[in-house]
Amino acid sequence: MKCQLIRVLVAHILMLIPLAGALAVSPAQAQQEPAEKIQPPAADANHAQEINKAYFEQLRNGSLMIGHMSLALMALEHGVLDVAGKDVDEALKLARTLEKSVPEFKSKDSLRFGKLIHEEENTTRVFYIPIVDESFMVHGLDTRGGEREKIRETDARMVHAHVSLDIRKAVSGLTDAKAALEKKDAKAAEQALTGIMSATVGDEVIVNDPLHVTHDNLILAANLLREERYDSARFALKYARKDLGDYSSRVHDPARKQHVEQMRKEIDALSDRLRKEDPTTLQKTEDTVKGWGAKVKKWFDHPAPEPGHIPEPQSR
Repeated sequence: MKCQLIRVLVAHILMLIPLAGALAVSPAQAQQEPAEKIQPPAADANHAQEINKAYFEQLRNGSLMIGHMSLALMALEHGVLDVAGKDVDEALKLARTLEKSVPEFKSKDSLRFGKLIHEEENTTRVFYIPIVDESFMVHGLDTRGGEREKIRETDARMVHAHVSLDIRKAVSGLTDAKAALEKKDAKAAEQALTGIMSATVGDEVIVNDPLHVTHDNLILAANLLREERYDSARFALKYARKDLGDYSSRVHDPARKQHVEQMRKEIDALSDRLRKEDPTTLQKTEDTVKGWGAKVKKWFDHPAPEPGHIPEPQSR
């Protein structure tokens, strides 16, 4: 009986040994295994990166869609329906691209827009033009003639705002705007576009850092100057000058404070020239303002030293 029991136990042990060998992996074998099998967290990280990439692509497409709608509304403001139609087509392409990836989109990050306000008689229009890679969306629309004298540019500044998009409604509204423009119905096209815009751009976010706000408005002013929108550029410069003053009151370094005050004086001088709209004196203004923006960026990349205690000498 004892011999029979021993034989059974030995048989079980022999069965378990190859199974354990099949599951065990030697260090040499482990080094040859694919990375995703050895380090499963890396696969999770890659998945997160893909999700993040898709999100920022949606963010960019939504921002550009809003830009093209704003540009279409600007073209309608000046009665140029063919240009408006091209921007509506571009916005519709972006909306359909978004529709394939997500039915509804809400940004957790705020986006930078140049917020422009125009007035014509008793009508106020607001346009949100995105700043993408430090560049304004160039319209290519010559607004120096036609109905321009009836339109007043009353404000321009950089804002940060959240975007909330019901993509299906955006596609439907843009389709309506396209159909209206094909019928030369500018009023119906404008109503369709403003309906989408009012539901898309959410609450504006307050930015408390005056130096960053200064930089944003200088970038906006430079882009407006490139498009020869001198009135709007003056408003953006006005905001930049104001926030430079707020920064100056916070900075303690005398040299930095002196540079800030000098820039404010230069902004005042340029604003006076912009009122005259003299092309001969405005040829290099865009580069000048870009230079100010680059200098301000260096300032927040390299903050001015704050006053502090004098370090005690180290004992030897």
